[in-house]
Amino acid sequence: MDRTGKEPKATGSRGPNLIFIVIALVVVALLIGVAGIAVATYFYLGVYSAQPSAPRSCTMPSGMTCYDYSIDTDGNLNLDLGQGLGRDITVTAMGCGDEEHPQPVPLSRQVAIVLGGHGSVLGGGSGNTLNCCPADGGPCQKHLSISYRYAGSGQETTVYGRVSGPLEPVP
Repeated sequence: MDRTGKEPKATGSRGPNLIFIVIALVVVALLIGVAGIAVATYFYLGVYSAQPSAPRSCTMPSGMTCYDYSIDTDGNLNLDLGQGLGRDITVTAMGCGDEEHPQPVPLSRQVAIVLGGHGSVLGGGSGNTLNCCPADGGPCQKHLSISYRYAGSGQETTVYGRVSGPLEPVP
């Protein structure tokens, strides 16, 4: 009883708290649904992939560059090699493998590259192929060997680099 002698009325304080809890649960459910849709979309678009991947990377020794490269779906390396070694060169052999210094294999067509220029050494109309990776669709990471000689010289030099990337269709 209060001072007037009457019983106090119930105020219904549970009503606003219950509404707040229901609204909070609905908002959380919507956020989880939106996050699930976003993740599914990323997988569908290939932003996220269940398959392991290798970052695209091509590292050459000083004086040489990977002007352009790719690894096709058959595991063949396509390489446009740039050079700034001080003189014109002729690339005579290339190799790839898991070991740090793979054995170079003579190219069916040697490729001359002028100082400061670049040339398609593997694939791309060069007439040369070098299979580096299995055609299983997985990522490829290999060591490279490049044998060349300076123009007008019979002495052959072999240098080493690395290449990695996904297997991808090449037009």
